[in-house]
Amino acid sequence: MVKKIFTLLILFIPLLILFPGFSNFIFPQNSDFSDLTISHLPNLIYLKKCISTWGEIPLWSNMILSGYPFAADPLSGIWYPFTWLLAFLPQPFGYNAVILLHLLIGGTGVFLLLREEGKGYWGAIIGAVAFQLMPKILSHYAAGHISLVFAVSFTPWVLLAEKKRRSSCGRLWKIAPGILLGWIALADIRWIPYVGIAWMAIFIDEMISLWRKRVVSKEKRGLLNLPLFLQESAGMMLQFFTAVGISAPALLPLIQYSSMTARASMEIADRLAFSLSPVRLINLIFPDIGGYAEWIVYPGIFCFLSLIAVVADRKSRHANRIWIVLLFISFFIALGSHNPFMSLLTRIPGFDYLRVPPRALFLGGLSFSILAGAYAEKITTSAEKQRTPIFLLLIITVFSMG
Repeated sequence: MVKKIFTLLILFIPLLILFPGFSNFIFPQNSDFSDLTISHLPNLIYLKKCISTWGEIPLWSNMILSGYPFAADPLSGIWYPFTWLLAFLPQPFGYNAVILLHLLIGGTGVFLLLREEGKGYWGAIIGAVAFQLMPKILSHYAAGHISLVFAVSFTPWVLLAEKKRRSSCGRLWKIAPGILLGWIALADIRWIPYVGIAWMAIFIDEMISLWRKRVVSKEKRGLLNLPLFLQESAGMMLQFFTAVGISAPALLPLIQYSSMTARASMEIADRLAFSLSPVRLINLIFPDIGGYAEWIVYPGIFCFLSLIAVVADRKSRHANRIWIVLLFISFFIALGSHNPFMSLLTRIPGFDYLRVPPRALFLGGLSFSILAGAYAEKITTSAEKQRTPIFLLLIITVFSMG
């Protein structure tokens, strides 16, 4: 218990950089507003007013033109539990505090994910801090994309749950991926296609690992073992129906509502709006300070160097192959209209309602964080052998992330 508290304290300390702005709303550079103040906050005020005035949760809102179904709007947040916590907190403190809590939840998820992969304590800590201080997350926080940050913060937990679904004896872990996917859908359903890609990537990687173990053990049936295939298929279907069941209050009204909105008539050009220009890949090395949140690609110099180090080392490259692949996929999607294959992806159900392909870069940021943890594990192991103070190394690493 003491070590768990110590770990949470370590993960909390880097987030103290957010405290100076807790008494104010955070805005992008050279802007006096954000999506938080023009959308999320008015929705919260309207929700509180309806409850205090009429004693009921509003299903309809007249705040835009002749009105719209408030309960079907993903940005209303009425189906996400943390929205109700926000309703009881003074603003802007409440939003800032809940964002900090989600960053801590996300960092803890990365820490546990790295530990599940066999990484050491300090390597996992550094990977977690890299996720919490991800420039893209902080830039979207400033842009007021609150629900998106909420959803992204639970992504590491989905991947952790998928890994533990087979290794853990606990019954809750057997349906944990579905529970977490449903939770994410309640936070921001627009993130579901992207977290679904990461989830499937982990699932495929786990299946490949299982196949290799059978080959090594000279199991003739290998991956084509029918009972195993049926078991895994049943497990995936269980997660799907669990997620749908949890998210149904938000999902069902949205399905009906979305068919009547402009999103239903979007062309490919509309879906690929704000695609990442290949020229902006230079910002992997040189940060675009104060740039447009959707086009932020800078992962932190330590994370970028970690990618190079991991790819250059054969053993590390093999051990972290899934994160390298996921990183590649995120940029493949983010390039949008500059990618000749992207028009096919936008026709897939779920993706056909999405805009802004660079949001896939959150998956890249998560991958960078995992690779940073893997490389930090190698550094700290070497440092321990040379008796280099771990805390000194940790401080240098954290400062090199920015």
